[in-house]
Amino acid sequence: MQLSVWRDLQGPIYSELLDSKVRINALFYTQQLDRLAEAVRQKRPDKTKIILQHDNAKHAAKLTKAKIQEVGWEVGASRE
Repeated sequence: MQLSVWRDLQGPIYSELLDSKVRINALFYTQQLDRLAEAVRQKRPDKTKIILQHDNAKHAAKLTKAKIQEVGWEVGASRE
């Protein structure tokens, strides 16, 4: 099993328990971003500016970049 957790300074916002056979490709990642965006709207309705901090290579895909732009978020600098 894999646990995918999305959080901010206040704590967890969204999580998914995934089968270990699930491959997290750009399409799956963008679908997760849609679910995350909905969770952010519900749990943090006062937040107008979201900066996504992530280290995965999945964010480099054109599909993922387009999704991040679609939901109106920015990407923070990598910590690497």
